[in-house]
Amino acid sequence: MPLVSFSVAEAGANLRNRRALWPNAHGLGGRLGGVAQVEQTPGFVFEPGEPVFTVGSCFARNIEARLAAVGMDVVTLRSPLSDEHAKDNDVLNKYTPHAILNEFRWALDPDAAFPDDGFLKTSDGLWHDPHAAPFLPPSEPERVQERRRAMSAVFEELSRCRIVILTLGLVESWLDMTTGLYLNGAPPTQILREQPDRFRLDILSPADVEAVMEEIVGLLKRHGHPRFRMLATVSPVPLKATYADTDVLMANTYSKSALRVAIEATARRHPEIDYFPSYEIVSLSERSLAFQGDNRHVNSEVVGGIVDQVVRLYLPTAEGEAAPASPMDLKDDMARARKALTVGEFEKAAKLLVRLSRDKGWKAAGYREFQFRKDLGLALLRTGKPVAAQTELRRAVEVNEGSAEGAFLLGQALEALGRLAEAESFFQRAAELDPVKLRYTRKYARHLVQKGELAEAERVLYAFARRDPENEEVVRLLAALRAETPDDEPAQVVKQPSVAAGAVAWARGLLRRAR
Repeated sequence: MPLVSFSVAEAGANLRNRRALWPNAHGLGGRLGGVAQVEQTPGFVFEPGEPVFTVGSCFARNIEARLAAVGMDVVTLRSPLSDEHAKDNDVLNKYTPHAILNEFRWALDPDAAFPDDGFLKTSDGLWHDPHAAPFLPPSEPERVQERRRAMSAVFEELSRCRIVILTLGLVESWLDMTTGLYLNGAPPTQILREQPDRFRLDILSPADVEAVMEEIVGLLKRHGHPRFRMLATVSPVPLKATYADTDVLMANTYSKSALRVAIEATARRHPEIDYFPSYEIVSLSERSLAFQGDNRHVNSEVVGGIVDQVVRLYLPTAEGEAAPASPMDLKDDMARARKALTVGEFEKAAKLLVRLSRDKGWKAAGYREFQFRKDLGLALLRTGKPVAAQTELRRAVEVNEGSAEGAFLLGQALEALGRLAEAESFFQRAAELDPVKLRYTRKYARHLVQKGELAEAERVLYAFARRDPENEEVVRLLAALRAETPDDEPAQVVKQPSVAAGAVAWARGLLRRAR
């Protein structure tokens, strides 16, 4: 049967929505340029200060921290759990759908309890809780039991939380055939080696995950908060490795797709559930921007942007958020931001400009979009946030493709991210758009030198010299180039007098011919 059906009128109305059209390649990619922009309409909102329960993989931990910062009662942060093998609150991580369901059952269903034979025991007398975080090694029985009691106490808080934020991670699930329960991850190697017949790896189907989601919803409706609401997400962090008989890239695509399908189907049936597109935002963004150096964990700036979007949509009256400002206040913020940029107070400027970005306050302030995006991008870049900076600067360049300054700043942001080839293209664009500003030409020439394209760098600088033959800095640049010294290391020219003298004479000769 279909997932959902629409009448002709409904389908036509859906199509007329701007977000119904796939973003084209106009300008720099629109909503798919840089960090992807995915629109979401919330079906409910959080009440300021109310209890919130977050469960799932590491993305749940990111949400916890941000919600706590804006005054929400995040019950999982009050956990007494701690472990030398975990950082922050990672000991609460749940990676598989059944791992979340198991904890919900034991906490909410009076007829369910952690099984007597649920702990795994090694030949040397240590115990392991396979329903806790899988990175925790086998420990003394007393420590494992203590951790389990603390875990149970955390999940018992579920019943008083109207808001449940759930993140699903993967579908590769290990089944304990003794208890009949799926685990939170692979058992330790020692236990797999000693008890190989006790376990089996299952790759869950979308129907399997959907059945788990239905059980979770049923438990919350029967035993949870009477007005419960769920914000469900799929973790954008890919598999580190796969136990399946396929390429990890294929295994990861299947895993995320199965989870995404199951959440969509469940949310369509239950109006209490919203899906938040964290997976889409990350997976549709440029990979070099979205992920850290390990190519798996999401860049902290991108995570921060995603969590801020959750707060902006679901907690519009968050503590610490500015109340709606009057047009005069917005104009004052704009003036203060621009003054801060002028005097180099970039932190102050960034705070003011971010505030103006809420609900497009910059429009009410009379800011032109190009100028606002460029100013915000500059402030973010100078405060060490190149990912967010390049997103704003891309939008600025889309609005005004003829701005040399916009292209130059975008090049600087891309350079800070290590994307040198793309950065060079924007430095070249800036130099071509404004051929009389030396810093644009100088930056482009420097990139050419770094690539070893000395003849092209000489051509670019000589073209500038012909327009401004009296410019002494061009003499230095050309001299440094002739000495095969990058223009930011003039000391090397001084250390080589004979080379330096010949290079300067050569440069001055070029300039004389340029007159």
